[in-house]
Amino acid sequence: VADPYIEFCKEIRQKAKEHSTQARDKGSAIHNALDDHYSGRFDEVDRDLAKYVIAVNHALKGVYGVSVGDADTEIPFSTKYYGGSVDLSNPKLIVDYKFKSSGWELKKDGTPKKIWYQENVAQLAAYRQGLGYKDAVVANVFISPEAEVYIKEWTEEEVEDGLEYFNACLKLWNCKNKLFKQEIEK
Repeated sequence: VADPYIEFCKEIRQKAKEHSTQARDKGSAIHNALDDHYSGRFDEVDRDLAKYVIAVNHALKGVYGVSVGDADTEIPFSTKYYGGSVDLSNPKLIVDYKFKSSGWELKKDGTPKKIWYQENVAQLAAYRQGLGYKDAVVANVFISPEAEVYIKEWTEEEVEDGLEYFNACLKLWNCKNKLFKQEIEK
């Protein structure tokens, strides 16, 4: 006879996995639609995703004056130690999109409760360093299932802390994997 508690736990895990997969897939689709839009491939934007593109475009244009052609999309870069591909960038601005299926409860001032993490700024700080855009503003664009947009622009102090965090993680990863040992010991 199956234990009802064990079966309940299995069901909860399965539902959580399904929710996570759906959110990931939706985020990827929105990301691709934004890439198509900012690359000038308007006819490739899925009609079901247009509301997200319109909302992000409106927000970025309103805050940073960014329109199609003002920034590059999916620019790959590599350094001796790491690489990446940046969602939207130019020498003055680096943007990373994040679809958030939950966490949009609002504080009294109308901003979302914490929907960002230290890893978000660490990623952007590493992008800025890797691209060599030392004076670029870095921001995450958070997108809700209802096409609400919240831009989190990171302060210079937060970016510096994020880079320190990223470099510490990189060093730990390198130590764990015994890569670049001679550079780490210097």
